[in-house]
Amino acid sequence: MTTGVSQRLSGARSEQSRSGRGHAGATPAHIMVPRVVFLVTSFTLLLFGMLMIYSSSSIVGLTSSDYNHNPAYFLVRQVAFAGVGTLLAIALTKLDYHMWGDRLLEICWGITVSLLVVVYSPLAGIDVYGATRWIAIGPFTLQPSEFAKVIILLVGAHIAEEFFCKGAMDSGQAIKHVLIGVGIPLLLVLLQPDKGTTGVVVLTLLVMCHIAGVSARQLLAVAAIIAFLAFAYSMKDEYSRARIMTMVNPFSDPYGAGYQLTQGFYAFGSGGLTGLGLGMSRQKYNYLPMAHNDFIFAIVGEELGLVGALGMLFAFALLLWSGLKIAEQAPDVFGRLIAAGCTSLFIIQLLLNVGGVLGVLPLTGKPVPFEIKTIPQGENSQLIKKYTRRKLVNGTTTEIFDTTAYTNALIVECTVQPDFRDSRMCEAYGVLDPMMVPGKMLLSGEYSALVGEIMKLNGFDADSLLKDEEEAKN
Repeated sequence: MTTGVSQRLSGARSEQSRSGRGHAGATPAHIMVPRVVFLVTSFTLLLFGMLMIYSSSSIVGLTSSDYNHNPAYFLVRQVAFAGVGTLLAIALTKLDYHMWGDRLLEICWGITVSLLVVVYSPLAGIDVYGATRWIAIGPFTLQPSEFAKVIILLVGAHIAEEFFCKGAMDSGQAIKHVLIGVGIPLLLVLLQPDKGTTGVVVLTLLVMCHIAGVSARQLLAVAAIIAFLAFAYSMKDEYSRARIMTMVNPFSDPYGAGYQLTQGFYAFGSGGLTGLGLGMSRQKYNYLPMAHNDFIFAIVGEELGLVGALGMLFAFALLLWSGLKIAEQAPDVFGRLIAAGCTSLFIIQLLLNVGGVLGVLPLTGKPVPFEIKTIPQGENSQLIKKYTRRKLVNGTTTEIFDTTAYTNALIVECTVQPDFRDSRMCEAYGVLDPMMVPGKMLLSGEYSALVGEIMKLNGFDADSLLKDEEEAKN
């Protein structure tokens, strides 16, 4: 395996030396073209992502007080993050990537693992849709698993170089480093639970192992074992099992577990060949939950049609080609694995998202690359406070909860503002997936039980509040 890596690497170096620098020291075309294609494609996808995020999120932003009734709320966030990311990317180009294989990698690994542990702290961790993946510090939120993806990739590249190329590790040492350097952060991500990110990272590591020289037969055997374990782990979890069964037949429960997926199908069906036109989506009017997040590809298909959807996929194909070409021309194994790993990370996440939206893979909650994943804004307790009013009862001023107004507001919030739905509502209403809430509420009149449960979850005594309200009315 080590010989195979050395041969491929020496072949790439020989090709570069034979090419020389051309006229007047210019970079050879076979080296420069992939770089230009990669940069142009990345910038194009970034702008396209901003455009589609604005189109798909404008209605949610406009109708929600949590987003200040601002149709450009998510666009502004995307532009801000893109600006910071671009500056960081420019800064990283000034650094030697070999620094990530030395002491700096250990420091970054320690910080990342610490952040992944902090996620489980009740003081900082945010529970969103039944998973604790975010850290909240004042108005700022952070998802450590996104940093963990890159750090695990760098650790994997470092171990592969030390073992396959330099021979600085024997098999026992390599396994030990994999279990600690890769296994610990990956386990912390999986337990959040975040099966989507875990799957993306594992598949990326398998690609990197193939590039490092591991035989295809060995990788297929490992992949088969991992696939079996992943399936078994998902089937023991009722929530994940429901997602798998929804993938098989979403129309068996179109107003429940299959609601989001079927609405995504309607978006694609409406788009046809050329689409309804940019900004003309109907599904984004709160029919399709998370239209600006996990299901933005469905909005691309609705507004730009099959032509637009295939065009987006073609752009990512260019990104894949150019990224792998850059990896092929890297001067050493470490650089090759970093370039190929980062490229694979993008493409695998894209395929998981597109496969989920098309119903050929279970939904993972991973967004399309070049799109910033957002978390729900607003809390049930804010609505509770909003509809709690002060009344004079038996000569004293008492806090009275207006159940009628709250019930009506709750129905409106759940059907008009998808981002209001969170794990506590699922728990209160007895459903597995937040996407099941709107169908359940629209088809059921049992609002009082839901209101009572949510009030209890927020620390209110529902029975005493209802009694006080009755006394106030009398």
